[in-house]
Amino acid sequence: MKFAPRLMLFGGRTPAAAPAAAELAPFDPAARGTWAWTQPARLRPAWILAANGTPVATLELRGAFQFSAHARVAGGAWTFVPKFRGDVLALAGDAAAPAVRYRPGWFAGGRLEREGRETLLWRRENMWRLNWGVFTADKLPLIHLQPRHAAFRIRRECGVELEDAARRLDDLPLLLALGWFLALRMPHSHGAGG
Repeated sequence: MKFAPRLMLFGGRTPAAAPAAAELAPFDPAARGTWAWTQPARLRPAWILAANGTPVATLELRGAFQFSAHARVAGGAWTFVPKFRGDVLALAGDAAAPAVRYRPGWFAGGRLEREGRETLLWRRENMWRLNWGVFTADKLPLIHLQPRHAAFRIRRECGVELEDAARRLDDLPLLLALGWFLALRMPHSHGAGG
């Protein structure tokens, strides 16, 4: 048997790879049930969005300091590129213009400026919990991201709840991936101590 030093680092298992684009199920916003971002391998910065256990999207942090990310669904892919003042651009394929631009506010949260569509708000759901959400300009909730917190948990995972109005958005897969990327970047978004 060939010795593989990686086995000891991951508790006797090799890290699971993110599903290939062909393995991702078509994105169905009407799917009810459990939606969650899960991290298959503890030390690998990659997540899978599963709807009722079926993978529909992936997010993988890129670069030496993991500042940028790449997200995929069965029908497309985006690259998230942070800019100088905290802005994040969501670029689709080789497009020069961003599909969505995140502009941070003075405190936690900011605006999601979508190309040719209504601007949405990205903010904490309340002062006491570290849940994040996407809201309309009238502060009506669309997407709820609920990071899971546990003492000594290395994995960063998140439950997702969709309002009926969010299921009608044509860029919902992009907003889900960008929302989780922003939640990972926010201070204390994964509850490092519990």
